Amino acid sequence: MRIAQMLRFAPTPKDAAQLMKGFEEAYRGRTMTGLPEELVTAMATSGGASLSLRLRQGDTVAVKEALGIVLNPKAKLDDRLLYAHLWRSAQRRRRARAAEVRRGRKERHVEQSRLRLARRL
Repeated sequence: MRIAQMLRFAPTPKDAAQLMKGFEEAYRGRTMTGLPEELVTAMATSGGASLSLRLRQGDTVAVKEALGIVLNPKAKLDDRLLYAHLWRSAQRRRRARAAEVRRGRKERHVEQSRLRLARRL
């Protein structure tokens, strides 16, 4: 993945931050789910990831930072609205993943119950 290589080999943190800025601009308004692990790792280690990107990735420190801004009446209104929206979107994705896990567990439980019943017959 080229962008991951570019991030890893960026000469300075400032260059990595500039690359991340372009990447984030390309993804503005879209979800960042399903990114290759290589890219996610490169973004995390580059140090250039913005609060918005880290929040989209579910970074717990970023969540705390964003909520601090959202709850701060002196912060810019645009920032407060942006981080509130991103936080809410991240919450929805997290809940959807948790629901998928629960459905999978329930389906496995039902299948195991069927097998036990079939063995008794």
